[in-house]
Amino acid sequence: MTTPRLTDADLRLESKHVIHLRARKAVAMPRSVRFFALLSACLCLASVALAACGSATSPRPMTSASSASAGFTGYHWLVVAISHEGKVTSIPARFNVDLRFSRNRRFLANDPVNSHSGSFRMTPGGFTTSAVATTAVGYAEHDPLILLSQRAMTAFDNGAHATAKVTGNRLVVSVASYTLTCQRDGPAGTNL
Repeated sequence: MTTPRLTDADLRLESKHVIHLRARKAVAMPRSVRFFALLSACLCLASVALAACGSATSPRPMTSASSASAGFTGYHWLVVAISHEGKVTSIPARFNVDLRFSRNRRFLANDPVNSHSGSFRMTPGGFTTSAVATTAVGYAEHDPLILLSQRAMTAFDNGAHATAKVTGNRLVVSVASYTLTCQRDGPAGTNL
C-alpha cells in the first residue's frame, strides 16, 4: 500500500489551510489576552475603588475628644437646667425648652416662645451652628425662666461654637456664657 503523493497544488491548498488555522488561532489568542487584560484592569480598578472607601473621603473615626460629643446627634434633648453667671436655674418640662440634632446635621433649639433652626457641623468637642433662622414671636411679660431660656437659645445663632459632652442620657452644652444640662427624650426626627 502506497501513500498518495502530494502535488504542489495539494501543498498550497494544505499550506493555505494550515495558515488559515494558524491565522484563526492567532486572532483567538489576542482576544483571550485582551479579555484577561481587561478583566485584570477591571479588578484593579475595583480594588482601588474599594480601598478608597476607607480613605480620607470617608468620615474619620472620632478622636477621644470628640467621641464624647458624638452621641448627641439624632436625639431630642429636654433642657432641665441652665447655668449663667454662676447661677443654676432648673427648667420644668412644661416650658418645652429643648435641643434637637438630626443625623442629617439639622439643629433645632426651642424656648417657650420661639424656635431657632439651622444647620450644624461637628467640631472637636462640640459643634458650630450656621444658617440659623428664628421665629419672631414677641414676649412682653417678665417670667425669669422664659427670659433666661430665650437668651440661652439665642446664643446658638449663626456661627456659634458650642461644646457638648454626653454621659449616658445626659448632655451638657456650653455656648457663650450659658451651660445647658439636658436629658435625652427620644429620637430627634428629620423635620427640623
